[in-house]
Amino acid sequence: MNYFQGIGETTRPAIRRFISQILYRFLIFFCGPITPYRLEKMIEKEVGSYGGQSSWHRLIKEAYKRELIAYITALDTWTMRETDDPFICCPIIGNYLEEFQAFAEGQTYQPGGLINTELLLLYSLIRHAKPDVFIESGTKNAYSSLFIAQALRQNDSGSKLYCLSIFSGDEYRIAKKRLQPYEFVTIKEGYSEDLIDEVSKECRDRNVAMLIDGPKARSKSWDTLTDKVSRYFPGLMFLCFDATQEHIPFWTPSGTQYDPKRSINIERIKTIHLFQKDFQDKGYKLTIQSNQFCRKYYYLNEMIYKYRNERWGRVFPWGPYRVDRIENHIAHSYKMGVIYQESILQ
Repeated sequence: MNYFQGIGETTRPAIRRFISQILYRFLIFFCGPITPYRLEKMIEKEVGSYGGQSSWHRLIKEAYKRELIAYITALDTWTMRETDDPFICCPIIGNYLEEFQAFAEGQTYQPGGLINTELLLLYSLIRHAKPDVFIESGTKNAYSSLFIAQALRQNDSGSKLYCLSIFSGDEYRIAKKRLQPYEFVTIKEGYSEDLIDEVSKECRDRNVAMLIDGPKARSKSWDTLTDKVSRYFPGLMFLCFDATQEHIPFWTPSGTQYDPKRSINIERIKTIHLFQKDFQDKGYKLTIQSNQFCRKYYYLNEMIYKYRNERWGRVFPWGPYRVDRIENHIAHSYKMGVIYQESILQ
């Protein structure tokens, strides 16, 4: 039942907030402080919900939104600490920056591809670590795949690239054409969590690195895929994830409603959880690109912003998030998360 049926759209949020405050005080008085377990169950329900939600669930979210965000932020900060970004002044970035930029300037951005500040880190890691096999989950138009293939070619070490993806429309044709000059690339169409079984058999006893740009973390197939990756590749060189930028805080701009499904970045949560579960204390480190890194190499994304602004008719540069807390956001840009062998940077 929708308790707000018939109430105008302009008054509905205000009424919901008012009722949620009464509900909050009622629950705290009779049930006591909200526990981490309850918060985790709320997050699970929110992340796993693709259909409509009941008015009661929305009220509970509104009532506990500050505790919900504070819990996630505290857990995130505890895990990541506030350490320096190990890549911002890392020699491996400087060693390949000009090479990367020269290649990037000759490419036309394609929808769905990683932005160039992410690709700079990925490209440099591949050039430095020189994996025997690279596996990409989520190819689409192969914009990101092209940079991976070029880095492997520059290594000239006989590496192989496997591109695993579900394609739609002309994506397969575009990807195949774009990657045709790279004879060591194999494109496999299908679900990554299924294809990884076959690919893992071809990669035994080889140095493997991987990028997961699909499926997205809200899908259960993400959990299946990452679980198999952890089991199949115990000596994985590094594992990268797209879109692990900060959570959008609850102080959203005036006139917008709080929505944990967008405000809580599940990609970031699950990347941190995967590290803690399967890689921590096994010679691995976790880092997520910092705002400082994104600012330093911001100019690499100018062509991407130009493309998207022209495509969508935007007046102001596309971020997707504005710098730090300007416009009430804390993420400067999309950010790559990396779980990597500690020895790579030694």
